[in-house]
Parts: sequence; structure tokens; C-alpha cells
Amino acid sequence: MSVRGNSPTARVLHALERVDGGAHSDKLILGELTRQSGWNRAERGSFVSRFRGVLELRRDLDRRLGPHLRRPPRSTLLQALRLGLHDLDAGVPPWRVLAPLLAELESVSAPERGLVNGVLRGMLRSGETPRAESAKAMGRLPAWLTPALASEGGPEPELLEQRAAALLAQPDLWLRVRREMIEPDTAMARLEEAGLEPRRDPWGGDFITLGRLPEDGLAGLEGLNQGWLVVQDASTLGAVELLDARPGMRVLDACAAPGNKSLALLDRWPGIELTANEVDEGRARSMARRLGKRIRVQQIDLREIPALPAWPRILLDLPCSGSGSVARRPEILLRDSSPIESGLAVLQEELLEAASRLLEPDGVLVYSTCSLLDEENGQRIRNFLARHPEFRVDGARVPDEVRDTDGAWAWLPWRQSGAGGAWAIALRKT
Repeated sequence: MSVRGNSPTARVLHALERVDGGAHSDKLILGELTRQSGWNRAERGSFVSRFRGVLELRRDLDRRLGPHLRRPPRSTLLQALRLGLHDLDAGVPPWRVLAPLLAELESVSAPERGLVNGVLRGMLRSGETPRAESAKAMGRLPAWLTPALASEGGPEPELLEQRAAALLAQPDLWLRVRREMIEPDTAMARLEEAGLEPRRDPWGGDFITLGRLPEDGLAGLEGLNQGWLVVQDASTLGAVELLDARPGMRVLDACAAPGNKSLALLDRWPGIELTANEVDEGRARSMARRLGKRIRVQQIDLREIPALPAWPRILLDLPCSGSGSVARRPEILLRDSSPIESGLAVLQEELLEAASRLLEPDGVLVYSTCSLLDEENGQRIRNFLARHPEFRVDGARVPDEVRDTDGAWAWLPWRQSGAGGAWAIALRKT
């Protein structure tokens, strides 16, 4: 990597390269907001909005840059071209875009800096930037994602555009209160005293979002530093609530890494005996270090566990397309294939079959994803119930305002604004 400064521009370039290497943008944003205690609010906002903006618009940016490039430039230069074009499109004056951008490329060769400068100035001269209007939200979505927006209410263009805009809107930063350490009301009072304008989630969980951050960002947030707050999206509430566990119950978190929901289960249902399972060895080791001794961690492919009905409660939080999380991880928009085309839907079905064989009679299995696509949610469950009459949907704990036609807890960004999209359903074995 060629960019190592600490300005927002340098950190955006660095983060874009990390995403190309497989890193998750939400974790990169959280890391920068925690580390860069010297940034002011404007600098924090600049980093987040520009980083997310380039990822959201990358297909369009690359399409427009392509005719100006004889050959693909190396990663650092490509990220600089994307960021520069994004900023020019946003109406930032050229002198405020080009000079700082080129300054962050001091470690690359003069001809390479000249390439970045020449391409962006050429696009300015030709009138290709700034754009008269920004790309519509629907234009930013891949074809495989658009059915999620049309699943209710029909395919009217105006409705689809409104939903696409809601799906892409920058989500709130949600913090979950650790009840074993502090009561939510006490946490609210402390945050109010600190002038951070806290707001409790309206859905009955232990989640808080802040109207403002401390002057030095997340690094100065007392609750995070002391452990009585953890960063977790409010959309995870459904999967945790539907489990409806009791003290002493054996609970299996079947696809547990990185362990966020395991911690939430312990906080919400104290006294449970929790086993967290993860098939990937490295992720299982990392999870064991993070979760400590309160949780038994095992590393095994769920499909290879002997079919012994030994668990009264199972959480099956599945690998999925992440279509409900594109506001937090805009790089998901760059995928070209649907869950069916990529084989995800087959894996989800296999894992559901495997988990169902481990459930005790009268036990509850919670199937959850962070997807909005019926092919990963309702369709999987309807197919499963057709094969397994011994299971039924248990929707007793689903509030009416988030209940869908399958009886699931459905978080839709155009209804529950400020949180990501997610889907969870409780299946009881008779």
C-alpha cells in the first residue's frame, strides 16, 4: 500500500484498498472512528460519507473512468481516481479535490501522479464531472437485489426508488446495553449527562443510538471503554428475542462467528448454557478468545454433527447475501450473482436440515438472516415446512408492526428506518 497518512483522504484510500483485499467496510469504519481521536466531527463525517459513497457508486465510477485508461492502473491509483471523481461529482471545487489527493500520493512516481491528475482534469474539461444530478438509488443496486424491493406493493418505479433510497441511507450507529453490567435506564442517564443525546430503540430492546458522538469520537465513549456498551445493530433484536430461552437451557448458536449474537443471547437470557459453533478454524479460535469461558466454543461443520435431538433451543444465523446490510457494507453491491446462482441458497437449506435434526421435541429453532430476499427467507422456510410437518411457525413473540405473511420478524429499512434489514422466524418442533 502506498498511502499511509492520517488525513480523512488518506484513510479513505487506505480503506478502499482494504475492501478490495476482502475487509468489511463496517469494521473499517468502526476502527477508524475509534482510532482517529484527533479528527473533528467534520473530518469523521468526511471519511464515512466519501468511503461509503465510492463503494456505492463504484460500478458507475469505473464505467466512466474506463475510456480514459489505456490499461488498468494499480490499486492505489485506481482508488485515487475513484475518490477524486466521486468528490468532483459531489460538487467539491477542483482545487479542493486535486491538490489534497495528489499530496497523499507523494510516495508514488511522478508519472503515476500525472495520470491521476490528467484523467480527472480531462473529465472536468469535457464536462463529464460534476454531474448535473446524482445517480438514482435504484441505479446503484445490482439486478439480483431488486426483487427484494418489489416483494410488497408492486413494482411501481416511484415506490421502488423510495425503498432503494431507504435501503442505502446511512444507518444509525446502534449500541447495545450489557444488562449484566448496567441497566438501560442508567445507561441512558449517563449518556444524557455527557450531552450525547441518546435515543432508546422503540422496539423494546436494549439498543441506544446517539445524536452526537464525543469530541474525540468513539475513542472517548465511556460505555465502550468500560464494556457496558457494545456496537451492534438494532436489527439483531428479532433473532435474540424469538429464542425465548430459560435459565439452565442448553442453547446452540449454530453458525456463531464472530460471536456478537452469542454475547447478546447471554445478556438477554441469563443462566443459559450456551455452545457457540463455527466451522472455520480461524474464526472459531478468534471467537473463543473473545467470548472467554462463559461460552463453550466448538469447531465443526453443522452438517457433520450426529443427528441427536439434544438441544431445546437453536439459533441458526445463516451465511447469506447480506442484502439487508448494504448500507453498512456497500461492497455487497459489487457482487454479480444471486444467492441461488452463488450456491448460498443450497447451503442455507442444508444447514437448516442439519440443525432441525438436533432439536428436541417441543424445542425452538430460530432461523435468521440479514437478507431481504424471499429466496433466502420465506421460500426456504416454506420448502422446509412442506417436507417437515412436525414443525410449525411459532409467531407468539413477533410484534404486529414487524410481522410478515410468513409469521417472521421482518426488519425492512423502509419501515424501521435507522437499522439494517434482517429476517428471523421461530420454528417449533411438535
